[in-house]
Amino acid sequence: MFFILILVYGIFAIRYSPIFERLGSDKEVFQYIGMLIKNNQFPYSDAFDHKPPVIYLVNYLGVILTPNSTWGIFVILNSLGFFSALLIYKLAVNQFKNVVLALLLYASFFFINNSNYILEEGNLTRQLAAFLTVGILFIVFTGKKTNLKNALIGFLIGVIFFTQQNEILGGLVLSGYYLLFEKKFKFHTLKTIIKNSAFFALGLLIPFVGILLIINHWNNYNDFINQVFLFNFSNYIEDKSFLTKIGTVIYEFAKIVYVNKVLLVISFFIIINLFLNRRNEKKRNIDSKWIVIFIALIFQILSTSISGKGYGHYFLMFIPYVVCLFVFSFNSKEPNYTKLFSIVLVGALLFHSVKILPYQKPDNSLLKVITKEVASVKDKKGQFYSLNGRYLRVNFNLNIPSPSKHIYAHFMNEAVAEEIMNDLQFNKTKYVLFDTGDAQIIPQSLKSFIALNYVEVLTYQEHVLFELN
Repeated sequence: MFFILILVYGIFAIRYSPIFERLGSDKEVFQYIGMLIKNNQFPYSDAFDHKPPVIYLVNYLGVILTPNSTWGIFVILNSLGFFSALLIYKLAVNQFKNVVLALLLYASFFFINNSNYILEEGNLTRQLAAFLTVGILFIVFTGKKTNLKNALIGFLIGVIFFTQQNEILGGLVLSGYYLLFEKKFKFHTLKTIIKNSAFFALGLLIPFVGILLIINHWNNYNDFINQVFLFNFSNYIEDKSFLTKIGTVIYEFAKIVYVNKVLLVISFFIIINLFLNRRNEKKRNIDSKWIVIFIALIFQILSTSISGKGYGHYFLMFIPYVVCLFVFSFNSKEPNYTKLFSIVLVGALLFHSVKILPYQKPDNSLLKVITKEVASVKDKKGQFYSLNGRYLRVNFNLNIPSPSKHIYAHFMNEAVAEEIMNDLQFNKTKYVLFDTGDAQIIPQSLKSFIALNYVEVLTYQEHVLFELN
């Protein structure tokens, strides 16, 4: 059975392997910073970005495993992905006592996670945070309560915070339920609550102390605080009413549910399950576990809505809750209903599999051309600079630290442009890659500087490679 689980997971995961992967946005930044750490340079001070450090450290481990290759991070993320899917399988088996149905839920979980609409190009902070959230769900709803579990939940909450700082509200609801209540919302004694909270705090302290020690080693507390917290509040959060932001998130998620038929089937059957359970005279009350997960999902929606954006990968955090809502609402004692659900779900899985399983290699011809063109400066710090974050892959492949900490153009202004020009001059950077699609957000001063000091050596679609004059 274990071999079957690995095989099924691998069939859907391989399309995100380096063999078939496309260039991304966020993942190129994370991989590049992982390479910087290996070269004894650090996030925030040597590369501007506004994510907490866990994703960089995970990518650093990937670079250690396979230098200048993305196989390492692929193996790490998919090992975590397989383990989280395995926990979903165990949860389902415990609830259903039906291996086939549990296997279908297992396949559905990572199938939804690995869909283009949600995972996009992969290697994302919310991808990692979703895996950790599955761990919390498994701990909270299986086995006996122990002090070790209290500490482990605290540890996972801390790691999620330092992975994607605004995505912890759902996990905190699950934690609060575990620390405060016995079954069916009966409070623990005050003594037990204090003991549970103490072990939770102990677990929470481990990632906090660990990350702060790492930041201390990097010697960039100010940059860390400014970019991970202050910058996000002042620049990344949209100026809209919170209700509007919630509406945007719910609307965008509803569109994904409609497009992804596997997610649509599971969501639809959650409603049917609740209706059937209410009709069952012996089970008029909704399972307390389901209520807790539903409340956690509501808080997770609030958590995700803080920025006001509705990118597909933001909804990675919703999937563990939605799948578990199904698990704890399904009445598997009705065999005909179980067969109906299984047939419909298999149909949805097959429908999408037909479209995605014919693996196709992306057109990365520009990456190959540029990599070949600038290969002469391999391993030479500051000799290649791309104004398009996607082509940090060139820096990564050739082990070339960027001349500037400003490694993408999203938040460009005159002050940033001035820093970049100084960095290019100081390093005598040989190659600069310019994306004409970004021309409107690049200050004129920087465009004039490039035109004055560099000559075009390659033009490919919207990209122009310049060489120092």
